[in-house]
Amino acid sequence: MPLPTGIGTQQAMAIGTAGLTAMLAVIALEKHGLNPDAGEVLVTGAAGGVGSVAVALLARLGYTTAASTGRMEAHDYLGFLGAVTILSRAETMAPPGKPLVSERWAGCIDTVGGAMLVGVLPAMKYGASVAACGNAGGNDVPASILPFLLRGINLHRLHDLGADRRPTQRAPMTAIIGRLLAPYALKLAGLFAILGAVAAVLLGARQAGRNAERVERMRRTIEVQRDQLDAASRRPRDRDEFAHRMRDGSF
Repeated sequence: MPLPTGIGTQQAMAIGTAGLTAMLAVIALEKHGLNPDAGEVLVTGAAGGVGSVAVALLARLGYTTAASTGRMEAHDYLGFLGAVTILSRAETMAPPGKPLVSERWAGCIDTVGGAMLVGVLPAMKYGASVAACGNAGGNDVPASILPFLLRGINLHRLHDLGADRRPTQRAPMTAIIGRLLAPYALKLAGLFAILGAVAAVLLGARQAGRNAERVERMRRTIEVQRDQLDAASRRPRDRDEFAHRMRDGSF
């Protein structure tokens, strides 16, 4: 795709494939009738590359954006990007065995797939659409047909390859890049780096904590073994010594 006017190569690299995928997802949802007045729009895997850009784009387009993530340390980051509501994975997914729950989501950009996608479908509003653009959670989607039959929801799959050769997609992508994403691109790139560093520190601290627990368990085990050996070394050698200690109260 030709570099849009006013966009530098550094900004284009910061937007990258994640930005392209997020843009295609937003375009797909709006093509199926999504607008800011429709209600909350959910982004799953929101702390990832595609999810982060999707949250930022939706927020800057005026949508009430909900972010689902398994990274609790990313809450401030997602709030900065524009997420109004931040949910854990468990809070996002419908209870197992329930093909329909109360309608909540006017649209969804799903970057996870698998069980997450299955858990989101029951809460989609009537006629709402899901843009599926990831499979980190698995390739299998054993979902109920009822959300499609009774609520008329749409599942839209994204295909990045050749997007630049489809004029119907090229124009809206160029408009989104120039108007919304370019001024934000370098800041997003910096935030991705910061989030990665924070995650690395937290994971390192978690590992250090596990190692400390192992050392403490080993220390307690050694103490118990030492006490057992000490007690064994002080036991009576025979019955006479045992009887003598019993009489003297020195046992």
